Amino acid sequence: KIFDRAYAQGKEHIDQLLIQYAKDLQIDYIDLLLIHIPKAFVPVPFFHPTMGVTGEEWKEARIEAWKTLALAKNRGIVRNIGVSNYDLGHLKELVDLDIAPIACNQMMMSPFAPSFAFDIANFCKENNIAIVAHSPLGGMEKDNALAHKTINAIKDGGAAFKTSAQVLLKWALQKGYAVIPGSGNPKHQASNLNIYSASLSEEDMKSLDALHDNGNFFYMDTRDHPSGDVDVTSKKEM
Repeated sequence: KIFDRAYAQGKEHIDQLLIQYAKDLQIDYIDLLLIHIPKAFVPVPFFHPTMGVTGEEWKEARIEAWKTLALAKNRGIVRNIGVSNYDLGHLKELVDLDIAPIACNQMMMSPFAPSFAFDIANFCKENNIAIVAHSPLGGMEKDNALAHKTINAIKDGGAAFKTSAQVLLKWALQKGYAVIPGSGNPKHQASNLNIYSASLSEEDMKSLDALHDNGNFFYMDTRDHPSGDVDVTSKKEM
């Protein structure tokens, strides 16, 4: 990934990063490279020493970064380029440029996501952009997600899945999303992988789909708001 403070510095800095990434990984090319987020979590002094940046400045930075990655792709330095945490407007910016396909949008996705997240997912599917679901187990609300009564009712109701995590991961896969759960526990890793021999029923999927817009679950909202800020600190009103 190329993070906000990195791509805000422009093409030359991005080019240097690509070289450094390849050296660090000891590879001839990078298979997939993502722009991490469409604007900064906090003000970035490269544009202004105290006030950070405006929405229009971030748009210019995103577009320059995408053009730089498209050139790297054409040169074979990078095989695929994509984005992370992009909203509809940010995705449409790149689609309208029409200079390189967006390989994927890595975004926060679980049954508890707000409706606008599913609008983003639908746009991605319509435009052949793979959806990579990060935080598929609820992210910072993981404990609440795994203990949710609907998830546990499916787990305990005769389904082939033995853990709440398996239910959530299978939901994402059946929605057509790739999932990237993280675990350093070998037992959890094995359990997460053991979800391919069975499917959730249509009724179970409907029950899970009905959990969206749950205001008790945090969602990273990167839509363009009047303040220009990214809401990453609080639960959203949904």
